[in-house]
Amino acid sequence: RGDKSKKGNLNIRLVHRDGAFYLDICDPIRQKEGKRKAPRFEVESSIPDKYVHEIIDVIMPNEVGITPKGKPIEQYQAYTVQIKRKDGEYYAHFIYEEEEYGQELYSQDVISKEVVAGIDINIDRIAVSLVSKQGNFLESKVFYCHELEYVRSNKRNNIVGETVKNVF
Repeated sequence: RGDKSKKGNLNIRLVHRDGAFYLDICDPIRQKEGKRKAPRFEVESSIPDKYVHEIIDVIMPNEVGITPKGKPIEQYQAYTVQIKRKDGEYYAHFIYEEEEYGQELYSQDVISKEVVAGIDINIDRIAVSLVSKQGNFLESKVFYCHELEYVRSNKRNNIVGETVKNVF
């Protein structure tokens, strides 16, 4: 699991260097007794072209300021890496947070609709709560979709589409 304060992920990092991607992996099995740092090794990795820019945005730091000594203050995004073996090949799955922009209501905002919905989306469920214009609870329902974690992408897209139809 990644951590923003530790430049993303300490144990497995994705590195972009000279136009190529490498997994930089910590190897605690080969760590010598009394040594603080475990040795690391790199494995060249391939990223599908449609995700390259998105992945680079995740692994590269954002400058958020400058220290009094003039050095840049860098902020990293946390990400988790899962390595899975399938049919004798290894696949790295990257999990990171995305920001979605929408309308956020504040207490002083005038609500023009009679019903407002709050939606919580997770990998295995979507929870929907409905409240009245005055803020009174009306109804709540959870839509489970546990198989999203392990099915193929075309099946996953179908499940998501059906679940969204059910939510509406």
